[in-house]
Amino acid sequence: MTTHTWKSNANGFVLDSTDYTDGQAFVAGDMLVVHSGVLNAAGSKGQVGTLASGSYVFDVSGVNATFYLTSIDLDAASVLQESGGGPLVMSVTDQFINDGLLDVGMSSAAGSLTMRLYADGQTVGVVNNGRIVVQSGSNLAIEPELGTANVLNSAGATITVQDGSSAEWSSGLFTSNNTFRNDGLLLVSGMSGGGSAIEVSTTYSGTGTVLVSGAAGALASNTFAQFDGAATGTFGVTSGELKFGYGHAIQGAINFYDNNGLLVVQDGADGSTASFAPLGATINGFQAGDQILLDGYAKTKSYNYDQASHTLKLYSDAGDQGSVLAQLTLAGSYTTGDFTLTPVDVSNTVAGASVIGLYSVVISTTSTRNAETAPALPPPSPQPPAPGSPQPSPPAGGSPGTPPPASASVINSIAAGDVVTAGAGNVTVYASGSSATVNGGSGNLTFVAGSGSYSAGGGAGTDILYGGAGADMLTGGGSANSIIVAGSGNTSLVGGAGGAALMFGGTAASTFTGSTGGADTLIGGAGANVFNTSNGDVVFGGPIGPNVVNAGQGSTLLVEGTGATRVNVAGGSVTAFAGTGTDTYAIAKGAGGGASIIGFKAGDHLTLTGGFTAADASAALRSASTGSFGTALRFADGTQVTLFGASLGVSQIGVG
Repeated sequence: MTTHTWKSNANGFVLDSTDYTDGQAFVAGDMLVVHSGVLNAAGSKGQVGTLASGSYVFDVSGVNATFYLTSIDLDAASVLQESGGGPLVMSVTDQFINDGLLDVGMSSAAGSLTMRLYADGQTVGVVNNGRIVVQSGSNLAIEPELGTANVLNSAGATITVQDGSSAEWSSGLFTSNNTFRNDGLLLVSGMSGGGSAIEVSTTYSGTGTVLVSGAAGALASNTFAQFDGAATGTFGVTSGELKFGYGHAIQGAINFYDNNGLLVVQDGADGSTASFAPLGATINGFQAGDQILLDGYAKTKSYNYDQASHTLKLYSDAGDQGSVLAQLTLAGSYTTGDFTLTPVDVSNTVAGASVIGLYSVVISTTSTRNAETAPALPPPSPQPPAPGSPQPSPPAGGSPGTPPPASASVINSIAAGDVVTAGAGNVTVYASGSSATVNGGSGNLTFVAGSGSYSAGGGAGTDILYGGAGADMLTGGGSANSIIVAGSGNTSLVGGAGGAALMFGGTAASTFTGSTGGADTLIGGAGANVFNTSNGDVVFGGPIGPNVVNAGQGSTLLVEGTGATRVNVAGGSVTAFAGTGTDTYAIAKGAGGGASIIGFKAGDHLTLTGGFTAADASAALRSASTGSFGTALRFADGTQVTLFGASLGVSQIGVG
């Protein structure tokens, strides 16, 4: 990988070598550093041209940088990172397709990215098949300008907004019928520091999940997701706020996962009293501590909960008479006496959220029986933080697994020494003994470990495995995908034989081993982490460490954490974004693709292993290419190592 720096305030074609300080053309596989200026991937503004797929790495870290693009297709190995103040404005006349990583903000600097869509004959302006992360007080804005410019977050793709950041999808002044379709995971996280927020002004739909996950004990309104148009989907909230505005239809499911969630439903275009249609979404897991604010409804005189239909109705007159002002479906076991309705007005706030309407009411409950009615939490997002920032973790609150539909089987307790083999249906197993073995079948398996030590292996279906307080061995299944989450005990997490696995470390030591088939995402926990990778795995190092990465065959993309990291490269290739700890990169002779280290710093060390000699190190240093980018080394066996950042000192390379 070669690093090219765009000339300060240059205005030209992205592939024109005259606009780079080194006079070299930017090609696929290179890194482009932009501090200011205008980049035009279409040759000239308005002309047809495409920046095609091909492992590009961008680092746009200055002010007033602008991309003019007909289209851009980032493949799975590509990274577009905006940080250091911005703003970056990206004008796209055709499509932006992301199969890699779009990263707005780093641990050391906030970023700002505005994407303007002109939808030249395309119905979908942005397609995310990979990972988008907005962090460290950054902002992402997607603004349709002309035509129909929809946004698609594909199945398996993730968007994370965290650490006091925000994202917004506007409807556009000169556009029509724009939609945001989410078939993956959209996570709004305030857990890592500061509240975060998203606002979707377009119509929202999809088979994926929106999860608002704030800091435990914080005001729910600190972290929120707001939907200004009609919304259909699955929405979850834990210590956060879900807000639906202005009388639009709301369909699907709304799930409360702890006792600090807030649901706000506004009625009428200005929050004033207006006609009301029943809330179409089913509310699950509503319990003591959660609140529902109906903002801008007429005065409520009475209410009643019907257990047969699971509906709570609010009436305009006493004695359950008069007009039905509101009707909510609350799944679970309640009575009318479980609910309290408190009138509020524009002078009030609810969990920090301002009341807009003249006549509003807060619904709360004393019930603690219904936490189990919420479906299982979706998996945490695998979006990487930038090097050195806190890592994502499973959302707090709620049970990781709950009883599935009636057609499935639930085993609530297994004793010490039991062996459970699942069959063809969906099976949920809650372990409680000191030790047990659970084997998946042809259906889907959900396993929740207790305080003992367990061995759980997935089957042919989709498997979700949660570790507990003991030493657990959790192994994914066959061709389907797996989600594996370590607990508070030492845990071994192993991918399956075919499908991709999404694995999360816990608070103790975690050992990760990638799947033999698919490409996995491995996210380190708060303890010591060992990662054994292959086949295109993506690794996010833990926040404390130490972390050890054993990179096997294929490519590995690594975003390091804040702890010390050792990366052993043997047989494959590694692209690593260095963390803030002291890191060691051990390169074996014959490592093939070698390594590209972005953010190499003073104190880091390059160790040559597997047959390299001191003479090999000396020869590589003599022939090394150096410059403002760092150091590029090429060894006699063909192994290449490129260090972006601090120049490699003689004391930083040795034979181990």
